[in-house]
Amino acid sequence: MCKTMIDMRNLLILLFALALFSGCGKESKLTQISGSIAGMGNDTIFAYDEYSLDATLDTIVIEKGKFSIALPIDTLKIITLLFKDGTEYPLFVDKNQKLQLKSDTASLPMFSIEDEGPNQLYYTLETELQAADSLSQQQKRNLIEAFIRDNNSSIVSVYLLDKYFTRGQSPNLTKIKDLISSLSGVMQDQPAIDVINERISAIDKLSTSRSVPFFNIPDSTGTKLTRSTNFPEMYLVLTVWASWDDSSRVNNEELRKMKKKYDKYEDFGMLGISLDIDRDTWIDAIKTDSLTWEQVSDLGGMNSSATALFGVHTLPTNYLVSPTGIILMKDVSVNDISNKLPLYLKKEKKPKSKAKAKSQNTKTASK
Repeated sequence: MCKTMIDMRNLLILLFALALFSGCGKESKLTQISGSIAGMGNDTIFAYDEYSLDATLDTIVIEKGKFSIALPIDTLKIITLLFKDGTEYPLFVDKNQKLQLKSDTASLPMFSIEDEGPNQLYYTLETELQAADSLSQQQKRNLIEAFIRDNNSSIVSVYLLDKYFTRGQSPNLTKIKDLISSLSGVMQDQPAIDVINERISAIDKLSTSRSVPFFNIPDSTGTKLTRSTNFPEMYLVLTVWASWDDSSRVNNEELRKMKKKYDKYEDFGMLGISLDIDRDTWIDAIKTDSLTWEQVSDLGGMNSSATALFGVHTLPTNYLVSPTGIILMKDVSVNDISNKLPLYLKKEKKPKSKAKAKSQNTKTASK
């Protein structure tokens, strides 16, 4: 009897130890991502999950062309690598995974990856698409649609659906919904699908209501701005942009010219909504581009409130909004808006009296 009790106690101790070991293994869900970029010295890359509530994951530091990072991943998901020039590349990662990336400065943002799963599948497809220069955009979209339907159980198809259809120019909502329904049940349960559904809902709402959605977004000081409070009785030129997007920076140049031309009108206003994820980079871009009009951002990147509210699918996106909040123009160039503004703007600012101007100059000089 004593021997039996001792054996039972030893067995319980052994089971307890095994349970602890097993538990430690479950808690360790770090995915190791390392790689090299030939020809690159020291730099940084943002790694973020745009399909979660917390868009920013981490900053990858590149030293002498090499990098390594461990990310807490608990399930299969899409991680986006964002470079400073605005280019990005997706990684399809799972818990306890080890990925080895290789590239060079001429091939970026493409990476070859030692992975037999979705990363290799995506790399092969993108390589084929880049080689098919003779194909039109519509022909490429047809190929991607066929890929999605043929690989409806792959997370790559979820990413492609968002990249080429949700974010494409003038998204076809009927087509997007049909492609979502073609995915397997497991893929339809992906968090990315929830985000895609929110985006197309916002696009649908904007196209039917024609009213600009309510926004309450902080500026660089943390003060939240709204249309009705900060731009009362104004025709508002609203631009969604990002510091890392080259097209946005070109658009900023045109916006500066517009401000100079129409700033004399009381009923003219401008607002920039940034999809940046790094505050310092955003502030630097505002200074570099001499953006003297109001700027706001919740630093949520492509997962910011503005993305969902305005159904943004391309950058930059320009809107012209009436004093009553009606969208008069959207997805148009700054030049198109500039040509229309003379039809709307009526109230020129009153010139300051010489005495008032002199008083203001005196106050400024005394500060």
